[in-house]
Amino acid sequence: MVRKAEQYFEQEQPKLIMGRDGKMRPDRRYDTTARNELIVDLRSAGFPMRAIASEVGVSLGSVHRAIAKII
Repeated sequence: MVRKAEQYFEQEQPKLIMGRDGKMRPDRRYDTTARNELIVDLRSAGFPMRAIASEVGVSLGSVHRAIAKII
């Protein structure tokens, strides 16, 4: 699992674009498959949702969505 995390963080991060409200957001064309797999692996290893969110660098809602997609 540590190897998967290293591979994820070595990948190119998404380009940020400005939304209509002026906030910076990741480009939607970014492939989140590797990130979602890492989130599910961490959850199956017993990590709490908040710890996963801080480790991966995403919001708690993103963690919930990634897990809900798999289930």
